[in-house]
Amino acid sequence: MKFLKQIFLLALAAGLGLGLAGCQPSDPNKPNVADVDSIRVTPNPVSLEIGGVQALTVTGSFSNDTSYVVTSDSRFVSSAPGVAEVDPATGYVTARANGNATITATHTPSGKTATTTVNVAPLRVISIAVSPAATTLAPGATQALTVNATYNNLSTGPVTAGST
Repeated sequence: MKFLKQIFLLALAAGLGLGLAGCQPSDPNKPNVADVDSIRVTPNPVSLEIGGVQALTVTGSFSNDTSYVVTSDSRFVSSAPGVAEVDPATGYVTARANGNATITATHTPSGKTATTTVNVAPLRVISIAVSPAATTLAPGATQALTVNATYNNLSTGPVTAGST
């Protein structure tokens, strides 16, 4: 009886083994999964003013001549976070200071990388205000004036010392 049980288990194992052999990668009926040949980051280059934000998109080119957005499967790193900070998971870039930075995107499943350059423009004055705006002076009297600038990132600051 024990002998018959062993033959039955052996036959069962052989049958399962043959059944699973049809699922091996050499099976011509297996689904065709394309490999990532390369990725690219857009926009490239990125031009921002301090305080500006830009979303990056990663597109993968696949071995079956298709391309798909793979941003959610990618991680991002900035070469100069003080100039252009990037969210590692989403690819949102925030301009922090004047200068240039390189953002590297890595498609996590394939390990493929691509870069984009971020150029951050310096702050520029978009308007000035003099205060007090109006004053009445007696002949020979003086009045100190203050000059404040408003910059392209909507911050303000005194520029009296550099004004005439």
